[in-house]
Amino acid sequence: MGGIGYFILALIVFAISQAARILTDWWLGMWTQDKYNLTNEDYIGAYAGLAISSSVFYAIRYTTFIKFSVRISKSIFMKLLNHLLKAPMSFFDATPLGRITSRFT
Repeated sequence: MGGIGYFILALIVFAISQAARILTDWWLGMWTQDKYNLTNEDYIGAYAGLAISSSVFYAIRYTTFIKFSVRISKSIFMKLLNHLLKAPMSFFDATPLGRITSRFT
């Protein structure tokens, strides 16, 4: 992914988004049990705020995931291309073109 710093960042983003989802479910449970004796508008407002924040954190989570996935894919592709360009001619004589193309996909 680009080093330990990026891994820790991804781990934090995934943990926060999961915590937001759990908190939203927890609040829904508190609403159904009516533990805090609030009005329905208060419960709805808090639930809506938690649901929106959970959605935002999930969007950040998946954006981060896609960004890191593209970075990893590009790194693997460039390493493969570099090794392929340095391969001896005998490799290309012995290996069918379809197999080489398949490795890139």
